Amino acid sequence: MAPSAVFTVPYWCIPCSRIPFDAGKPTVCSAYTLFVTINPSERWLIDTDKDEEGLRVLADLHGGDLDNPVARAEFREIKEKVIFEREHGEGRSYAVMWRRYRRRVLLAMSSQAFAQLVGLSSRCKDNLSDPAPARMVSM
Repeated sequence: MAPSAVFTVPYWCIPCSRIPFDAGKPTVCSAYTLFVTINPSERWLIDTDKDEEGLRVLADLHGGDLDNPVARAEFREIKEKVIFEREHGEGRSYAVMWRRYRRRVLLAMSSQAFAQLVGLSSRCKDNLSDPAPARMVSM
């Protein structure tokens, strides 16, 4: 057996590693573009005590004027709702999420687990331990 026939980088594993990378490029580029260009949620901004930024986002949604009465009314409504939830609402933790949305959490966790189990990375990893392709290269 020649040294070049030893298991180095087999021809059958290159597509396994290259295709997901090439297929993921457009997704990553579009996600980055959306992340940079889309404003944060006005509700999240108000909830994290960034009221001025939240009002600015609402004003941009309603024409750009900070004194727009519709934007101001929506801001007050969101602010009152946030204060009410802080005083009377449940806490924000994984335990609360688990109690309240058990089926959704199980569905999300199981779909992610099954996606990992049948993914290309797991198939490529399993093929590395198969000695048959190494024998095919040496022929």
